[in-house]
Amino acid sequence: MSNQNCIDACNSCINDCEKCISSCLEDNDVKNRVQCIKSCYDCVDICRVCSQFMSRDSKFSSMLCDLCEKICNECAMECEKHTNDKDCVKCAESCKKCAEECKKLG
Repeated sequence: MSNQNCIDACNSCINDCEKCISSCLEDNDVKNRVQCIKSCYDCVDICRVCSQFMSRDSKFSSMLCDLCEKICNECAMECEKHTNDKDCVKCAESCKKCAEECKKLG
């Protein structure tokens, strides 16, 4: 399947965003993490849908990939604000990789 790299990137992004959300919620200064958490939730949702559509080779995959790229880039920018949190840093890296893969298909 030609979409497999993108599917894998989406699935990795989902996992890393979920870890980031948990880390942000456990932070003592969670109020400063609200936008990061919201961005991660958006990213998880679009990556899940994008992965599912690509897995069934939907004709709408490229449109979803275009949106997924945008949301992943936005999430990466939010996560990069928290350089002291390894889960946020890993999430940002995963989001960037997913955005790159989605860009190839979008």
